Amino acid sequence: MENIKKTIKRVLGHKEKPKPEPDSEASDSAEKNESVEISRQKAETGPNESDSEKTGDAENTKTAKRRGTRRRRPTKKKTATKPETVEESEKTDEPEKQADVKEQNTEEKESKDTSSSETNTSDSAEVEEKKEHSSKSRRRRRSKSKKDKESKDNPVKIEDDSREEDKKEDKRDRDSGQKKTSNVSSNQNGIAKTKKDRRDMVINITSGQECRIAVISNNKLEELYVERLDSESLVGNIYKGKIVNIEPSIQACFVDFGIGQNGFLHISDVQASYFKNGSDQGEKVGKKHPRKTRPLIQESLKKGQEIVVQVIKSGIGTKGPTLSSYISIPGRYVVLMPGMKHSGVSRKLTQEDRQKMKELSSELSAPEDVGLILRTASLNSNKRELKKDFNYLLRLWKQMSRTIKIKSGPIELYKESDLVIRTIRDVFSTGVDGIICDDEDTCKKIKEFFTIAMPRTRNKVKYYSDHEPLFSKYKLEREIQKLQSKTVPLLHGGSIVIESTEAMVTIDVNSGKYRENQNAEDTAFKTNMEAAEEICRQLKLRDLGGVVVIDFIDMATNKNKRALEKEVKDLFTKDRASTRILRINQFGLMAITRQRMKASLKNRTYMSCPLCKGTGHLKSPESVSIEVMRKINYAVEDPKLAELDVKVAPEVACYLLNNRRSVLSLLEEEHNVKIVIKSDPHRGPEQAYYEARNNRGIIIDPWL
Repeated sequence: MENIKKTIKRVLGHKEKPKPEPDSEASDSAEKNESVEISRQKAETGPNESDSEKTGDAENTKTAKRRGTRRRRPTKKKTATKPETVEESEKTDEPEKQADVKEQNTEEKESKDTSSSETNTSDSAEVEEKKEHSSKSRRRRRSKSKKDKESKDNPVKIEDDSREEDKKEDKRDRDSGQKKTSNVSSNQNGIAKTKKDRRDMVINITSGQECRIAVISNNKLEELYVERLDSESLVGNIYKGKIVNIEPSIQACFVDFGIGQNGFLHISDVQASYFKNGSDQGEKVGKKHPRKTRPLIQESLKKGQEIVVQVIKSGIGTKGPTLSSYISIPGRYVVLMPGMKHSGVSRKLTQEDRQKMKELSSELSAPEDVGLILRTASLNSNKRELKKDFNYLLRLWKQMSRTIKIKSGPIELYKESDLVIRTIRDVFSTGVDGIICDDEDTCKKIKEFFTIAMPRTRNKVKYYSDHEPLFSKYKLEREIQKLQSKTVPLLHGGSIVIESTEAMVTIDVNSGKYRENQNAEDTAFKTNMEAAEEICRQLKLRDLGGVVVIDFIDMATNKNKRALEKEVKDLFTKDRASTRILRINQFGLMAITRQRMKASLKNRTYMSCPLCKGTGHLKSPESVSIEVMRKINYAVEDPKLAELDVKVAPEVACYLLNNRRSVLSLLEEEHNVKIVIKSDPHRGPEQAYYEARNNRGIIIDPWL
């Protein structure tokens, strides 16, 4: 008991006083005398001193005296003492509660006085920290004093109470720390980003003519898929065709598979089963025979031979579709590979995940002549879902095998799903938060697909019925229009210029108005890093493939070059098209080869200009007028010519009549010929029409 009183007095800052007698009447009289002395001191000191501190000290002294004079019943050794009645417990706890409330008020007033007195100081952060530290120490001292007192009354529960108190204190500290920290985190470059990016798939159907699917992340366009319903893609379709021609000079053959345009099949895409003794040369999944070990195509295939092929790339321009005899039937989690052996796992998975999925694929009972590949989406699936998907694909292939044996080519064996189902199957993942579609029938079709393939994601499909167009609401129309521009601005003032040709795609990176760093090396590095992300995004959105050459801003240090190369490789890992990236050479150029799956978005949306033939340049009116004058000079030399009419564009006619009138008049006098220049607004700037007549009015050709 003595220890308890000393602890309380040390906390309250009082000096030790003589012990009161245990008599209750004496303690009551001492309390009355002490209250009288406190009121007398208040009257003498006046308003200059703080009353709250003295009141609190008096009450704390009174509490200490009561705690010292309170009698307790004798307790047993192994049991904790409890108050006999509720009234006694309330009487015992009431003075302690009053003392705690008054002490708390005193602390609040002290903190207010302290804060008001230190507002003019420059070091306000340190003051707040000290106040928080002092309040924590007071709480700990009060809790410690209470524990010391209760340890004698109830020694059994003191250990549990102390643990709970420590847990509360730790939780309070964590909560205060979380309030100070923001919900926004930053990456290594200092760019703030939210904890979770919002990803949505937006589907727009235009009156049964066009289907557009956009994948957006935080209202930024990431992927775009466009397909016209009257020109559906043939990629993925499987046919039984007939070889119509073999070209040994290019080691390829042309196959008629029933669409009116022959497909192109190279020797590198011919399966080993078509070689001589091909049954003994089984190929494993992902390990085809190299080009050097393959026989000549004229030794493996014959004209008129039937062959099962699959379209792997659509025709571009006058070129026909590209074919392959390596058949692959894709599912949600599994890709079936008939004619191959063993199984494989998607290369986009990490090494640990690949090992885990290989063990899972070995449990699927696949036939010897059928291989399989587990897709990236199979990582979050279970064995039951994999087996269900695999059995469905296996039944589909058995049905095609029966058709191959019965019917002769050319015939269609398998047709790939439409753009909506195909995109959801290949692109949709758990990272997509929702699917919004503005066509009710398409929504029903998506839900039916989810019911079979992914029942738990059925509720993510939403039908959009507002009057405002769906793509306009998400501000995607403006983004799609920007995809046709050569120059793409960057966020911090730089820009990239994209030029696509038949052979390759060239991209130039410019720093532009980016001037945040005083060091030229840092400016070049940060601009290149920002451009790398935008280049990867633009190549996917525009469907650009083939050879891509990027001219980055020159950097002096190899460290920055290696960091840029690593960033580009990391960005292209998310690309569905296969890519190969070379290191930056001594000229500051980076070469990338990207798989070209179909014609670019520009070629599918636009047509070549009939005037400039796709060059983008036209001759000036002066250049056209010189050509016209050259033809007129040649025509007037014909003695049969009597009249010559020339129809040209208005600007060319204006130039001839104003700047070449004297020359035309001189030619008319010398050769006795009538020359008429006519303005035709329907003519292009480079187009000119000539009509020559003789004396009888018969049209002649003086240029023969």
